[in-house]
This record gives sequence, C-alpha cells and structure tokens, in this order.
Amino acid sequence: MDGDSPICRNAGEIAAYVGINKSSIKHFHDEYGLPAWRFDEKGNWKALKCSLESWLVTMERKHLGDKAKTCQ
Repeated sequence: MDGDSPICRNAGEIAAYVGINKSSIKHFHDEYGLPAWRFDEKGNWKALKCSLESWLVTMERKHLGDKAKTCQ
C-alpha cells in the first residue's frame, strides 16, 4: 500500500486501513455504510482514506458514545 496515496485501491488495502477482514467489505458497506465503491460488481473496491477516517470516527462515537476518545 502506498502510504502517500489518498486512496485505497482494493479490498485488502481498505480492510487493513479500517481493521476488518477483506471478505467483510461488502457486509460493512451494506450494513454500516462503509464509504467504499466498485465500478461494477466484479471490480476492485476503492475508498478515499479521508472518508474511511471519518467513517471510523462516526462508528466510534456510535458505539462508544460519551466514552469515545477520538483523536484530534
């Protein structure tokens, strides 16, 4: 994975970035709004890292509420 790239280019990169299994990308996309997309059903998943970071903060707040310690 290119550390300087603003985009994750496949399921493996997205999964590593958010800490899930790459086979779970579609589930997290459909059920939890993971901000990732494919150009067709068989194409590679893609996601902007900044969108993934925002999504992670949202998930932290949703699941931890007042206990969330989001980085500033």
